[in-house]
Amino acid sequence: MKPLPLLVLACHASFLKRAAAFAPVLMLSAFLLSPTAGAAPVINSVSPNTGLSTAIATPVTASGSDLLQLAPISFTQLSTGSLSGHFCGIGADGLAYCWGNNTHGQLGNGSTTDSSVPVAVDTTGALSGQTIKQIATGHVHTCALAADDQAYCWGYNAFGQLGNNSATASPVPVAVNTDGALSGQPLKQIAAGYLHTCALAADDRAYCWGDNDSGKLGNNSTADSTVPVAVVTSGALSGQTLKQIVAGSYHTCALAADDRAYCWGGNNHGQLGNNSTHTPSPVPVAVDTAGALSGQTLKQIATNDRHTCALAADDQAYCWGRNDYGQLGNNSTAASSPVPVAVVTTGALSGQPLQQIAAGYLHTCTLAADDQAYCWGLNSTGQLGNGSTTDSSVPVAVDTTGALSGQALQQIAAGDYHTCALAADGRATCWGYNAFGQLGNDSTADSTVPVPVSSVKLTPTVTVGGVAATLVVVADDGTLTFTAPAMPVGTYALTISYTNGATFTLPNALTYGRSGATAIPALHPIMLGLLSLVLGFAAWGFAGPRRRS
Repeated sequence: MKPLPLLVLACHASFLKRAAAFAPVLMLSAFLLSPTAGAAPVINSVSPNTGLSTAIATPVTASGSDLLQLAPISFTQLSTGSLSGHFCGIGADGLAYCWGNNTHGQLGNGSTTDSSVPVAVDTTGALSGQTIKQIATGHVHTCALAADDQAYCWGYNAFGQLGNNSATASPVPVAVNTDGALSGQPLKQIAAGYLHTCALAADDRAYCWGDNDSGKLGNNSTADSTVPVAVVTSGALSGQTLKQIVAGSYHTCALAADDRAYCWGGNNHGQLGNNSTHTPSPVPVAVDTAGALSGQTLKQIATNDRHTCALAADDQAYCWGRNDYGQLGNNSTAASSPVPVAVVTTGALSGQPLQQIAAGYLHTCTLAADDQAYCWGLNSTGQLGNGSTTDSSVPVAVDTTGALSGQALQQIAAGDYHTCALAADGRATCWGYNAFGQLGNDSTADSTVPVPVSSVKLTPTVTVGGVAATLVVVADDGTLTFTAPAMPVGTYALTISYTNGATFTLPNALTYGRSGATAIPALHPIMLGLLSLVLGFAAWGFAGPRRRS
């Protein structure tokens, strides 16, 4: 097993309700409601404010009042990923928004500061002019599929999971390499795992990159790759085209055109579902269909850490892999199952057809035909959402007396120790662990019942003398940081403006000195005279030898 980066919380994917083809992560894409102007922002201090470089951009910090502006947000897509403590969504404006843990820049806003409310992903670089079609969150990295049908990633990159032929982290989006396996290939889906990333291309084949421990890239190798490589299509996938891909912590799974599931990578808990344990596979293997799945075709697949679940044509759920907390939902806590088992349908799910399935770290959730959520497995931080911290090996109903009162749910996503759902009013609600602000409710307190995701944090446009600054970030304490552009010698006004109409201009805010450095201050006349005398003697001394030569 590879050494792990800083442990953060995990979340995983679920899928759009009644979708004909499922995306590899649950996407609750977001749109902003019509924002209203908040209190007028004011800048009181700027540092540095003198001697800025005329040759290179300069990081600047500003403080004042009401620099943190919020706008209401309503979601239609959201992504949670493998072992992730952050969430991301897509707005109707085509932009991406993220919140929660930001240790390695996985929020994509040019910062490494956590945020308990949504912040905008940077669009001044690789994503300039692009709108986002799909977003996927991994452990401490995030990837998106843009309107140009290419992939862009940001965050942690020690194993090449950003796919840009590098192992350097990036707090802003970078383009995934398209020179090799993806040359000429538009992309259709993207999935972010723990330390790897996968995508489905227009040729209906899978491509993966990043960490390849246990062979989770599926290319019959265990060598990491900083650029996309093709998943093997001989063997189990011979003649198959793929229609969904999901990435877990140490394994990857896909749903093929034959409506069967295929998995590859780590298998220490039987998460590949091929009636084997402790035998990883660097190439795809077929999930067993001789038992619970006999005669069944699959409609959706979901995975996270070491267990996998699927929704079958009978509208019931089946799971396999790790089960020590009852996350397989079969009224058992047997350590694991290497083949699919049926989730219990008596009790809370009695008579309920299922519409979606979402696999969390050690718990699982589903959305039923009554448009309500049901969860099972570990409940140590309230991730089952039933107002309790008691584990359950069978489905229990998520509480609907508070934030979800009177609401029908449309989508659900299960994370590491937390869960989120999309209600009919377009608002996202979350519950469970919240140490990094991943519930998005402007808090870091856990909740055993659903709480609404907060308004989005607006990132202002910052200009210096009319020229745009970059890497603009507003911290939760209201501190504004940005990178000021290089400007000619002079003094310039600083202007900030928000999409809710709030704006402020500080005249004569930034003074630029000589190129590349702080301007040299004027010398006292006496010192200037002495300097001239010294320079004169020096010039005479150098000229003398030349005249005698």
